[in-house]
Amino acid sequence: MSTTQQQAVSFSTFDIANRVDEVFAENGFAATDGDGNILRLKEKVIERIADVLTKRGVATTTDERVEKAMTKIDLYEETFPQGPKHDDPDEIESAVAEYIATYVWSTTTPSYDGRVQREFGNRSDTTDVMLCRRKIGGMPSVYITRTDELIVDDFIVPASERIVKVADKTRRDMSLVIQRRPSLEARVRAELEGMAVKASVALGVTKSAGALKSGK
Repeated sequence: MSTTQQQAVSFSTFDIANRVDEVFAENGFAATDGDGNILRLKEKVIERIADVLTKRGVATTTDERVEKAMTKIDLYEETFPQGPKHDDPDEIESAVAEYIATYVWSTTTPSYDGRVQREFGNRSDTTDVMLCRRKIGGMPSVYITRTDELIVDDFIVPASERIVKVADKTRRDMSLVIQRRPSLEARVRAELEGMAVKASVALGVTKSAGALKSGK
């Protein structure tokens, strides 16, 4: 990359960062420090996202899930109504929209440590709500629900599938070791059994190691 290109990239990055600050301020998510610098108030963004999902993203049935689940762009535009649009012809404006939308989406990780998930747990009227993600029409979307079957479909089952996928890859990796180094077979199998016990403890499963081995 030439010096001119590097300067152009640096300038664009600087320009985008400044514009992001402005958009946060324009939407009420910023304060100014003693030197006049804009400070992004990300906790306020989290609160606003939770408000938006509470108002627009509550699903009680599978049909309602299709109707109420929100995409990354939906959520960004509701959270930052004064922000630039993704289809803005100005490259900086569209880049700013994508940057902030990606940040907004990142806060909706459905895990226990997801920031919006935690926010619902901190509110007295939503302590029984689960934030879930699902592809709707091929688009990753997010919604909240109190319906057990939806929570099973979009929170419990995906978590289970991720664990099984990791376990299957580990089994294949260890089989490769045994195939190429038969002398390590006993140690590999002992390690796999140890992994199973440790995984059961991490998952809060109370079965004994013997029960795990026998599949009971």
